[in-house]
Amino acid sequence: MRLSLWFIFFALGTLFLGCGREDSETAPSSNQRRGAERTISVLVEPISVGNIRNERTYTGTLLPSQRFTVAARTAGLLEQLNVEIGERVVRDQVVGKVEAAEALEDVSQAEAEVAVAEANLISAKAALEVVERELDRIESLRDRDFVSAFERERVETRLISEQANLAVAEATLDLRKSALRRAQLNLDRTILRTSWQGSDEERFVSQRFLDEGSLVSTNSPILEVVSVDPLIGQFFVPESDYYSIFPGMEVKISVGGHVGRQYPAEVRRRAPEFSEDSRRALIEVIVPNPSQALTPGVFMRASVVLAEQSDAVMVPLDAIVKRGETNGVFLIDESAGRARFIPVTLGFQESDKVAVTGLQSSGFVVVLGNDQLVNNTPVRWQKPDSSEHREPAAADSSEVR
Repeated sequence: MRLSLWFIFFALGTLFLGCGREDSETAPSSNQRRGAERTISVLVEPISVGNIRNERTYTGTLLPSQRFTVAARTAGLLEQLNVEIGERVVRDQVVGKVEAAEALEDVSQAEAEVAVAEANLISAKAALEVVERELDRIESLRDRDFVSAFERERVETRLISEQANLAVAEATLDLRKSALRRAQLNLDRTILRTSWQGSDEERFVSQRFLDEGSLVSTNSPILEVVSVDPLIGQFFVPESDYYSIFPGMEVKISVGGHVGRQYPAEVRRRAPEFSEDSRRALIEVIVPNPSQALTPGVFMRASVVLAEQSDAVMVPLDAIVKRGETNGVFLIDESAGRARFIPVTLGFQESDKVAVTGLQSSGFVVVLGNDQLVNNTPVRWQKPDSSEHREPAAADSSEVR
């Protein structure tokens, strides 16, 4: 019985020692564990040095530089409307007419009243001349005592009366002439004209609100006329950009219907306050449009260069990664065949390039595959426009073997 127990203990001990030797023989060395690190294939691009601009693009709307409404200046029937949407009009062009029969009658009546007043004035002047001659005659006879004092006083009284009649006739004529001018003005108000201030001699009809035969009241809108050269562009900017934009700055305008084309513009003014709802401020630019290629009312994109930096260290935007709260890039250590994480501070961005500080001015950074990397990861990299894949350096290769 005791022999059997000893045999069992001996067998178990032998089995345990054998397993321990097998584990120690199969355990990898530290060099072998390092060689087992996975090598990541990545795409790299070179670090560059050059000038970079802090350019911002905003969306907004193109508007006419001038806009006004041709409205009825008197009530009546719209008899004529001679223009359509899109037609050119010139300054003071007659574009329509409101019914004028009553206004014409008023003018005729006023002209007749002026004629009556002129006749009354002539009569008053003639009567005054008669009295003045009579008074002269009485004055000449008075020296010879042929005329009594009573007669002289009577003629002087008539003189004063005729002078008053003349003044009334003159005032009446002025009143009738004023009524005539008012009637003529009312007649002129039946004519619809395109009148505006400014140096441009032609504009365009953008809207037509009524048709011929419509009844209009005073100030009823009939047409809208706009100026398309120049145009006004409006867009909103945040506070961070507002203080870098000033009147006179150059702006490039692009619109969806003109792909690949940019139009020069200039900042004309900026709003003195921010919107309480959006916390943005309005910027207004003036856009020359002599060829009339741009149309008011369309969406636009306005590109403004807020600042420029020379001799900036730049990397592709795709090279920027974030580890925790730190922005950085993976820089290729060509001698070691590894990617080193380098923290950087971001600067201006232009297109697909971004300026950084805290990075050397030459070398290669990872732009594809950097999401799989940590600091000091072994990498196999490919440079742009090349099929060549670089292996880790010899020091690491020996460890892999």
